Amino acid sequence: MQAGIQVVIYAGDCGFICNWLGNQAWTLDLQWAGQAGFNAASMQPWSVAGEPAGEVRSYESLSFVRVFNAGHMAPSDVPQPMQVLFNSFIAGQPLV
Repeated sequence: MQAGIQVVIYAGDCGFICNWLGNQAWTLDLQWAGQAGFNAASMQPWSVAGEPAGEVRSYESLSFVRVFNAGHMAPSDVPQPMQVLFNSFIAGQPLV
C-alpha cells in the first residue's frame, strides 16, 4: 500500500468464520503510513442499482467493504454487487 498499490478487503456480513467484524478489526490494526487516516475515515453507505449493498471505509490505497446479505462466498451470495465491486476495483474507481 505504501507503494501506491490499491488494496480492497471485503467480508460478507452473514459470515461466521471470516466475519466482517474480525476483518474490520485487523484492517484498523494494520500498521502502515495511512493507518491514522484510515481509522479516522467513517464507513460510507454503498449502493448498487439504487439498493443498499454494504458499507465502505477508504483512505488512500486501502478500502474495507462490508457486503450486505453475504457470507464467506460473497460472489456466490450477491453476484451483482460483487461484480460492481470487482469492476470498480479493476478500473481504479471508488465505490462511493
